[in-house]
Amino acid sequence: MRQLFTDPIAATQEIPEAVNVELKNLTTHLFKNSSTLTGITQACGETVKDHYNRYSAIHPPGNGNVCGICATEQLAQRRSGVAANDQWRAPYDHLLAKEKYPQFGIDPDNLLPICNTCNSKAKLAKDLLHNLAGQRRICFDPWTENFQGQVNLQIDFQDISPIVTWVMSPQPLTNQSKLTTWDEVYRVKERVEGEFLSLEVKLAEDLDCRDLAAFKHSIAAKAHARKQFERRTPFNYWRHLLYESLLRLADTDLEQLRILCHAALDPNGHAATTYGI
Repeated sequence: MRQLFTDPIAATQEIPEAVNVELKNLTTHLFKNSSTLTGITQACGETVKDHYNRYSAIHPPGNGNVCGICATEQLAQRRSGVAANDQWRAPYDHLLAKEKYPQFGIDPDNLLPICNTCNSKAKLAKDLLHNLAGQRRICFDPWTENFQGQVNLQIDFQDISPIVTWVMSPQPLTNQSKLTTWDEVYRVKERVEGEFLSLEVKLAEDLDCRDLAAFKHSIAAKAHARKQFERRTPFNYWRHLLYESLLRLADTDLEQLRILCHAALDPNGHAATTYGI
């Protein structure tokens, strides 16, 4: 199945509609009812909970408790005093929608833990293999590939307030198509740019705005810290990219941004809000 992600020529087997309906019923039943059967656990060597805990482990090869698709949300909230196998877990997404590709409905390679927003709001039943015009496309194999180093954030000073722009820099160029598919299906660009719409407020939460020297020092420190903990906290990956882009700005632009951030603080030096807990 995974060849379908990366090979634009690979085609799924055509299944007659009558068979497709029955196959969908069968795989839906198996997906809902077979995961806890003793025989299934013995054959797989682990339960679904075991697999999820291994996938979401903080240390590599675990991906941490941050969604590996978007890095903007927790997979699931962790609770104190609760055993690992009793913790809540994220939904398992059918990468190839079970409605359209029931033959892969219980294929382990087709099942990936992702956050609720990716699963229930962004992707829904979108087709990874075909765009809205029905044209064949390729995408990342989430088990072996990632977008590290192929997306950057940059600051645009052309507006009244600086805005954050999400920029793709695919290497090799074939990854342009994969990045486009990833964004079209999971709506990552608009979610990341939306997080930083009030850029000065977001930066004021993190940075020392007293003067330019303190501002630059805190940017460098936060860039390192966010990078270290990108698997632990949502948006750390994107914050790291944002701070790296700030470090490339000229001092005149940084000073303009620092003044805006300082103005976003309340008289006590905290990021201003209009409501609170």
